[in-house]
Amino acid sequence: MNSGSTSNDSIICYPTIRGVFWTISGLPFFGFLTYVVFRDFKLDIILLIQLPFVFGFLLTVYYLFTIRIITVNNEKLVIKYILLFTKKEIVINTIKKSYTLRHKIRGSSSYWGTQTYYEGKRLILELNNNKKIEITQFRTGNFEALLPVFIKEK
Repeated sequence: MNSGSTSNDSIICYPTIRGVFWTISGLPFFGFLTYVVFRDFKLDIILLIQLPFVFGFLLTVYYLFTIRIITVNNEKLVIKYILLFTKKEIVINTIKKSYTLRHKIRGSSSYWGTQTYYEGKRLILELNNNKKIEITQFRTGNFEALLPVFIKEK
């Protein structure tokens, strides 16, 4: 599940196991904490304690619904959202610019500094209509096979 495959000059990228694991494990964690905090509802602590847990739970649900399979061939890029049962097709010629950036997932700052939990790459595709598509190495298997398609060596 975490590796991709190539067939008929297409590159298929499945979700990574680590991306799916952290998304699915976040649901019960933030769901339970949200329940515990809301069980004794008090208005004076709503902003300090309750909202971060609700935000974490909603963010985890968002990540769950945006798990995707990416397929690229010579003509188009297809992004299939597994749980939303939708797909987005983008013609390769409509991609104006593509570049990579560093992608870091960091923990909170403390006395000893900020700890980096993950460091990888992200691929940014800018379309002719000024929309951007971001594909991260953390959530996308076979990511390195995508780079030569969009990033041309000088």
